[in-house]
Amino acid sequence: MAMNAVVLFEISIVIFVLFHLGLIAGLPWGKAAMGGKFPGVYPPKMRVAAFVNILILTLQGGIVAVRAGILLPE
Repeated sequence: MAMNAVVLFEISIVIFVLFHLGLIAGLPWGKAAMGGKFPGVYPPKMRVAAFVNILILTLQGGIVAVRAGILLPE
């Protein structure tokens, strides 16, 4: 049961990272991010923030994967 939660979490992380990559690439998804404060294409400063979010999400996903024994098993 716990492994199912880890897999679901990791899939969620991948989806969020792909979403942020789309924002960085200039897709008009701004209305779905940050409460819709930047509708349409993200401005350059927010693209940098999206990149930082990708780094944080990747770190979180890596930590969970290591703790669950999926990544770098003993």
